[in-house]
Amino acid sequence: MFHKACLKAFERYSGRKTCPMCRRDQYETRVVHEGAKRHKDNSATRIQAAWRGYKVRKWYREYSLRNPPKDPRLRTKYFEKKLEGLTGRMVDMVENSRTATDRLCSDIDVELARSRRVMQTANLLTTGRLTAEKWKSIEEKVLDRGDTECPICIGSLRNRKRPTTLLSCSHIYHRTCIDMFENLTTETAPTCPVCRCDYVKKPFTAAV
Repeated sequence: MFHKACLKAFERYSGRKTCPMCRRDQYETRVVHEGAKRHKDNSATRIQAAWRGYKVRKWYREYSLRNPPKDPRLRTKYFEKKLEGLTGRMVDMVENSRTATDRLCSDIDVELARSRRVMQTANLLTTGRLTAEKWKSIEEKVLDRGDTECPICIGSLRNRKRPTTLLSCSHIYHRTCIDMFENLTTETAPTCPVCRCDYVKKPFTAAV
């Protein structure tokens, strides 16, 4: 019995019709499918064996997790593995809880800082209004420093067509620049763009 293609090739290259095994001349051939059928049967058997093995291993793994073995040595290993798994899950739960707690504390700190800044600003605007003497001292500090450019737009502060605003922290800006900064800031209570201090402001028209 030969493959059909192999026998045809042998006949073509040998130039005569003789059996490759016994060298007998003038033989007859017929096509049989026993080999293909046997191959299919073997393949089906291997597939079924693999599937049954997978199902049995899965069942045994689940069974061994629920039922401890009777052998003392294996029983000790079983409970050690169980304890290790429980400890790992407890550690994961603690880590997840710690992460959530840290995130909550961080959010609380941010909100407290924001609330504190709002209260400080409100206190500055209500009870901490600056007297004329303090404003005069702030203006003198600005003039002594000799600022000539707006820290936001870097434009000249000497341009009379653009009104300026003085902050209580002694920094001076174009009025439109500081108003735009306050509108665009994400903070609840804006702080000075230069020194990050809370402030009150007033128009400033003196020459700089």
